[in-house]
Amino acid sequence: MSKRHSMMYSLDSEHRAVPCEDTLEWARAFEARSRRVAETALPNGVYVSTVFLALDHQFDDGPPLLFETMIFGGWHDQQYQERCSTWEEALEMHERGVIVARHLAWCPAPLQYLLAYAWRKAQSVVGCIRSRWRQ
Repeated sequence: MSKRHSMMYSLDSEHRAVPCEDTLEWARAFEARSRRVAETALPNGVYVSTVFLALDHQFDDGPPLLFETMIFGGWHDQQYQERCSTWEEALEMHERGVIVARHLAWCPAPLQYLLAYAWRKAQSVVGCIRSRWRQ
């Protein structure tokens, strides 16, 4: 399927994603600004990071996926990953990542994968309901 929107984005002063068609303009914006949305270091050595990707990671129909939260360390080390479209969603997504890192640290890998799969499926269903509701 063909993409209908830009692949490159920068953030404006109000943290809104702005499409960039010019590669040099995009590169300058990428270098000039921090891409960090939030970061949390937990006492157990686990680190949760949320960043602005600056490149759209949506490879299908749907809104651009421009922000990413990942957990580093513990059971979830680089296995927990979530992406979204807006700064506000990214802040919420970061808090979910912190909850997972803090409260599901006991979770063995097979159960972790099952929970992550269930979470993604639930998000997919909610997204489908939202898109149908808007129609």
